[in-house]
Amino acid sequence: MSDFHAGKALDEAHERHELAEHAGHAVPRWIPVAAAVLALLAASSGLVANMRVTQSSAKKSDAIILITRAADIYQEYNSRSIRQHIYEAAEEVTTDRKHASHLRTVAEHEKREKGPLLVEARTLDRESREATESAEHILISHEILEVATTLFEIAIVLVSVTALVGTRVLPGAAAAATILGLAIALRGLFY
Repeated sequence: MSDFHAGKALDEAHERHELAEHAGHAVPRWIPVAAAVLALLAASSGLVANMRVTQSSAKKSDAIILITRAADIYQEYNSRSIRQHIYEAAEEVTTDRKHASHLRTVAEHEKREKGPLLVEARTLDRESREATESAEHILISHEILEVATTLFEIAIVLVSVTALVGTRVLPGAAAAATILGLAIALRGLFY
């Protein structure tokens, strides 16, 4: 995650502006405004990126809970299946008809009860996979937004340095970084 602080970047831009004015450079008034707008863009994209990390973590937690529940249900299914087979085997070796009938009834009960468990476990398994895929998708969005935030931070530095050196190349590079950052931020928002 980014450790960018919009307020700190804006303060640094103002300091550079004041340094340039003290050095005798005529600093255009758009520079601190541009730095403030860029700081706002960087802070906004950073905030959304951090929210995406939280969303991704929540989805991953959901996936873990679902897979744990599925494992518990698979275990119960296996236990019922083992009991069914034990009762069926006991039925085959018993000579008492009444006892054999009781064993058959219990075996059939276990067979009936385990069927829905397998369906439920498979459903939870699928939901867990879907939650994991969703978490990974959201995390990619976070990474895209972090790139946009970095581009906005670069643009802030370029605009701030413009106040010191007064070149025309740096504002153009800052504008290019900003436009690219906006395009990437939009991609990250709608990914």
